Amino acid sequence: MRDYDQKFGFGFEGAIAYDAPPDYGPLGDLKPTFRAKVENILIELEQQGWEPRVHEDALRTPAQQAAKQAAGVSKTLNSAHLKGYGADIIDRRWAWGGPARSNDFRFWHELGAAAGRQQVDWGLAMWGWDPAHVEMPGWGTLP
Repeated sequence: MRDYDQKFGFGFEGAIAYDAPPDYGPLGDLKPTFRAKVENILIELEQQGWEPRVHEDALRTPAQQAAKQAAGVSKTLNSAHLKGYGADIIDRRWAWGGPARSNDFRFWHELGAAAGRQQVDWGLAMWGWDPAHVEMPGWGTLP
């Protein structure tokens, strides 16, 4: 049983009521192995008092990725988002605004630490920018 299931009471026979799971965003777009890791990251961040959410375009088409590159928010056309192995995780209160404009924002570093514990790569550690981004290591060789 996943941590998420235990936390919200799924799978327990006879459970009468439980809190509805939070809206973590478009997790269904992610590959199952990566999704499980992202779910664990989200739960950990929530337990720390954050309001984490996967940004709306976890899975992108090549056209969407090209638009991101043209807008200057991505530096590549070859992204883990194209295969369901990339996600941008934000705190729903800030997204990339307010204190989240700084790479020093505490949420980004707690995200990076949680990503490390799930053995996924974190954008700020890989490239020195893109603090919301996490991806499955070796995604380019995965189906």
